[in-house]
Amino acid sequence: MPKRYTPEFKKHHVDTWRASTLTRRQYAESQGINEGTFKHWPSQINAKPKHHTAVERPEVLPIQIARPSEPYRFCGRELSPGTQAARSFFPMEA
Repeated sequence: MPKRYTPEFKKHHVDTWRASTLTRRQYAESQGINEGTFKHWPSQINAKPKHHTAVERPEVLPIQIARPSEPYRFCGRELSPGTQAARSFFPMEA
């Protein structure tokens, strides 16, 4: 039967390993932890839970739209129907 490790146990060993000069394999072997199991722990301890208990509200930021200080003109070319192109706007020359 596979061993079950607590999140606290995993975090302790990942933090201790990161503070050491050992490779992941060396640390796992020195602690008697399977290296194939240990390699997944860093991503597991930093991952958010899959099921959120509270709904996060999106943040709404206020914006203000202002007219440009200089008049602009559209610079483009006529295209056949159904063709799309990016629009370019340039300040009008005096």
